[in-house]
Amino acid sequence: MKSNINLSSKSILATAIPVMLGSLIQFIITFTDTAFLGRLGELALNTAGNSSLVYMTVLISFQGFCEAYQILVAKFYGKKDFEEIKSLNQRGILFFTGLGILGFILFQFFSSVIISPVVTSLDLESSMIGYLEIRSWGFLPAMLQLMLVYYFMGMADTRILSYAMLITAVTNIVLDYGLIFGKLGFPELGINGAAIATVIAESATFIFSLAYLIAHKKHRPIWFPLHKKYILKFANKVLKKGSPLMVQRFFSMGGWTFFFIMLEVLGSQSLAASQIIRTLYFLAFIPVMGFSTTTRTFVSYFLSIGKPELVKKGLYKISLLSLIATFIVIHGFWFYPEAIIGIITEDQELIRVTSDIIGIISYSMLIFAIASIFFAAIAGIGDSSQSMFIEIFCLFSYLALAYLVSHRWGGDVKDMWMLEFVYFSTLGIISFGYFKWYRWKTLEQKN
Repeated sequence: MKSNINLSSKSILATAIPVMLGSLIQFIITFTDTAFLGRLGELALNTAGNSSLVYMTVLISFQGFCEAYQILVAKFYGKKDFEEIKSLNQRGILFFTGLGILGFILFQFFSSVIISPVVTSLDLESSMIGYLEIRSWGFLPAMLQLMLVYYFMGMADTRILSYAMLITAVTNIVLDYGLIFGKLGFPELGINGAAIATVIAESATFIFSLAYLIAHKKHRPIWFPLHKKYILKFANKVLKKGSPLMVQRFFSMGGWTFFFIMLEVLGSQSLAASQIIRTLYFLAFIPVMGFSTTTRTFVSYFLSIGKPELVKKGLYKISLLSLIATFIVIHGFWFYPEAIIGIITEDQELIRVTSDIIGIISYSMLIFAIASIFFAAIAGIGDSSQSMFIEIFCLFSYLALAYLVSHRWGGDVKDMWMLEFVYFSTLGIISFGYFKWYRWKTLEQKN
């Protein structure tokens, strides 16, 4: 199997664009969900928004192991060691299935334990618990789908991701419309209908990806047949690299969730505006996620083939492409934000508040477009512990300021969102400094 990984723009975009297309489809799903639920009122919007954050905190925490798995797959792919990749894959089946079952148990039986202590509104608490209990049924297929996604990324075969996300989008949007509003012959289930639609979409996507894996001649031999010697061997390498990434992802997504919990004290409208901003943020994350994922794969691959000098050149080039792409996709937040937000809600005051905030904080995403590349490279070289410490430091600084703004200094929702500049700038400065004053020399010595 010949690798197409090199520093040409074509090679970088060939890996990044399918990931971005997958993220674009995910944005369409999130945007459509928000638009549908926005028609049901602030309670439905806040229920789905906050519940999804809690759900994603756990799923993205487990994603840390998937990222370690991706790095190892890319490493062995560079060495053409397909036997080792097969070993990783088959150990991963048991490991990620276990994580999926753990997530199901957590949300099915302990949602009230998670939600009750941190939500002050009884209506919101009850609605969130019911929503999460339904979403729990999709955790296992979502976890196994994440495993396959990061496997394909590690193998630089990202085209399938766009098709998989298209399956998710079509299934979720059609069922959302039917189950939320009682259309297309479905019962009218409101907010619970949105949860059911997502579970079905997650399951359909996993089935599609699994079918592709089984049918594809490139991938089938390094997955099947299953061997007992692989399945029973514990994934030490994934645990060693993935544990810091898991902790990092937990704090990262958990911090985002805690941020929204703090916003609840500012009122229902401020929380609803923030839910819309969070949805629109996914649009900005499309190029960021595409190029940061590409960075991890490329860095790991270049080191595996003994060409660390390409890492530095690659980071600068990918950073420039990330910056340009991010500006293109978020330009509407500056030039016509009211038109975009008006698709989600008809509340003119909510549109005014939201557009005022998104127009300013969008500049922070240009900072993140570059910062994310250098930060992703730290994990790509295998230094996941440093990546974790950097993330936690930036996050705690961010949350400490958020608490002071919301609970001590009497700030409003706009003041809270301005803290994005602090978080992204700190992350970028530390990550760039890590390479500038330390890691470049180490990589050059290895060369």
